This record gives sequence, structure tokens and C-alpha cells, in this order.
Amino acid sequence: MASLHDETTCPICLEYFADPVTTDCGHNFCRACITQCCGEEGGGGGEAKCPQCRETVGAGSLRPNRTLANIVAIAKRFQEGEPGEGEWRVCARHQEPQKLFCKDDENPICVVCDRSKEHREHTVFPIEEVAQEYKEKIRSHLKFLRKEKEKREHQKLTKQQEMEENLNHLKREKDKIASIFEDLQKFLEAKKQFQLKQLRELKKEMERRSRENLSKISEKISQLSQRIAELEEKCQQPPSVYLQDIRSTLSRYEKNPMEHVVDPSLEDKFRAYLEKNSSFTRVMEDCQKSLEQALNTASWEQTFNTDSEKKALNRGKCLNQIMIAGANFEQQLTFIYYMEEY
Repeated sequence: MASLHDETTCPICLEYFADPVTTDCGHNFCRACITQCCGEEGGGGGEAKCPQCRETVGAGSLRPNRTLANIVAIAKRFQEGEPGEGEWRVCARHQEPQKLFCKDDENPICVVCDRSKEHREHTVFPIEEVAQEYKEKIRSHLKFLRKEKEKREHQKLTKQQEMEENLNHLKREKDKIASIFEDLQKFLEAKKQFQLKQLRELKKEMERRSRENLSKISEKISQLSQRIAELEEKCQQPPSVYLQDIRSTLSRYEKNPMEHVVDPSLEDKFRAYLEKNSSFTRVMEDCQKSLEQALNTASWEQTFNTDSEKKALNRGKCLNQIMIAGANFEQQLTFIYYMEEY
């Protein structure tokens, strides 16, 4: 009987269906009840959320359910044809139908309970008189719970959308980071090849200049050896011989300073390269520090692990630090770029 009563009762008014209709989602309601819901929630638009499943329900899509109307009529006739006491629950203590309701205890009681000491001073009404009052309270609770459920469903949808947006944003950031590091790797590889090329060219030039210098030095040594031999031979001759035209001899072998056999421009170029390489090393070390500062995961962990009232402040500080580090890093890379021009 209880199951039949549930199947023939409108979930909105909790009464037997009156002119039952079926929604597109398959749930049944009194036509007046669901139409009223569409008017209240739809703001005159004729649409609302199904109280059972929260699907959108349109007033124009309601279908009459004649089969259910016939079942309701049969259920009503069946209830009316039962003995009177069959409509009431029986008191477990006195085995009498519970036709009264104690307002103090808020429980159905029988006539024997009403006359007992326990309920003598209590306010008691016939159960039919308070049934509608408590049904309204139940409806009020149902309305509140349905609104709460709708709020939570809206909140859930909002959170899901936020999570999806955040995940999409993270994917874009991931692609951006991958692109940045790929460009950085290409940039550093290009600078590496440029520096190595400069080293190779400088090495070739130094080797060429060194060979030229060594050749000049060897030639000078040969000239000096020849002059030494000539002067030693002069010293072995008699004075009457080596004093002949002595002024011309001494002027030919005058003490001239040795020429600078190493090209000064090459030395200057080598020193300039060493200074440039030293500056490049320092800048690369600064770049590494800036990257470590910008990619410090501890800052992000702190941002997401702190209390809610501190999160915004920590995120702001962290983003500010990364922006500063990023700006420094960009300046350093720009400096590296222009270093190759001199």
C-alpha cells in the first residue's frame, strides 16, 4: 500500500496526482504544480528545473499521463473502501489507532495515550487538523533543500569550469615554457657556435702569425750568426788589417735594438678576447642565477600551501619576483647578444 501511495503521489504537493503530466525527462507531476514551478523559476519564460533530476522542463512540453490518472483513481477508491482503522497506524503500547497528534512531543498518539499522565498537560489535536500544517513545513523544507541542491550543482559546475579553464591555461603555459626553452637552447647554441668559431679563427691567425714571427726570428738569428762570424774573423787578423776602414766596419755592426717580432695588434686582439670571454662567463652565471630564481618551485609550493587569506599576497610576491628575475634575465641575454658585435 505504501509503495502504491508513493507512486501515485506528486513529489511537489505530496498529494495524489491531479491531472498528472509527464516531463521530457520522464518524471510525473500535477499539471498545476509543475506549471507553477515553471512560472516561478522561469521568470515568465515557461521553463524551470525538474524537481527530481534538475533537467530543464518547458511548460509547453508537458504530456498528459492518462494511465497514471487511472491508477490514481483506482488507488483513491481502494483507500476509501478500506475499513476506517486501516487508515491509521496502531499504537504499539495500547494497540489503538493513532488518531491524535501531540504538539509538545510532535508525535501521533492514541486516545489512551491522550488520557495518560504523560500527555495530560500537553496540547493535543486530531491528526487531520495538523496534517496540513506539517505538510506545509515539509514542503518548505523540500523547497529549501531543492534550492540548496541547485546551488551546490551550480557550484559544482562552476568549479568544473574553473578547473577546465585552469588546466587549459596550464597547457598554454606549458607550451609557452617549452617554446621559451627551445628558443633559449637555439639562442645559446648559436652563441656557443659563434664563440667557438671566433676561437678557431683566432687560433688560426695566431698560428699563422706565430709561423711568420718564428720565420723572422730564425732569419734574424741567421743574420746575427753571420755577423758574429765576420767579427770573430776580424779579431783574428793583424791590427794593420782589421783597422783598415774600421769606421765603416763598426757602423755596419752597430748595436741596434732587436725588432719586435710579435705583431702588437695580435696581442691586443688576444687580450680583448680574454676580457670578453671573462665578461661572457660572468653574464652566463648571472643568467643561471636569474633562471633559478624565476623557476624556484619552493615559492609556488608556499603559494599553494598557505592559508586562504595569505594566498593572494604570496602569489603577488611570487609573480613580482619572477617578473623582476625575468626582466634581469632578458637584460642579460640582450647583453650577451651585443657582446658579439665588438
